[in-house]
Amino acid sequence: MVAVLPGLVALLLLAGEPGDDPRAKELPELTREQAEPLAAACREKMRSKEALERVAALQQLAAGRHDAIIKELVKALKDKDRTVRVVAIQLLGTQRGPEAQKALLPIVTAGRSFDPLNGSEAVRSLGYVGYGKNGFKILEDLFWKQRAKEVRKAIVEAVGRQKEKDAVSLLIAVLDQPVPKDPNDPNNPPPSFWQEKYDEWIHFKDDAINSLEAITGKRFFNSDTAIDWIENEGKKQGFKYTKQPNPW
Repeated sequence: MVAVLPGLVALLLLAGEPGDDPRAKELPELTREQAEPLAAACREKMRSKEALERVAALQQLAAGRHDAIIKELVKALKDKDRTVRVVAIQLLGTQRGPEAQKALLPIVTAGRSFDPLNGSEAVRSLGYVGYGKNGFKILEDLFWKQRAKEVRKAIVEAVGRQKEKDAVSLLIAVLDQPVPKDPNDPNNPPPSFWQEKYDEWIHFKDDAINSLEAITGKRFFNSDTAIDWIENEGKKQGFKYTKQPNPW
């Protein structure tokens, strides 16, 4: 078996220019007659002992959307190779509907078995597929329990893509740079602590601004102006602000 480094996952998925993400493409809906031969060919190639060949087999499923394709991708979530599993998660984001959501939501549930790489990619896929009526609560819980910056970035992106009204308070909570309330307090953590938090914040700060704009139609750069708008103009449009815990 060929071991594939997680950092190569994006490269393995590329069919065009660097930076392409198959989830961002509007794939056609396939007929059963079109989808079933693709699914059958994938099943055959997935018997390979080589991880790269199994990845290539999954890539062929990015031709369109169909329940038969979702079924093969769900099977691949149990593959013994981590990269194959991640590619399956990413490609589920090219599909639509409750079956794709059902497969992805358990991967983003916070807990001891949570995998940050799988989780962040599953969150991104849910941003395209949708996450249903109760999905935001799962993502919100993950945001507060899982501190990995890539996971948090993925959540901030996903709720903006889904124009999730319930996410405005969470997004507002991460608009401001993390700094000590009282810089003269001798009990403050050392500068290295704040540098670490700054590095986390800067990783997805612009995503928070962009997601808030996607949801509210307004562009905010700090929490004070965002809260002021929500509690005045925003509430007329059904927005509500709830104070959040310190995210840092």
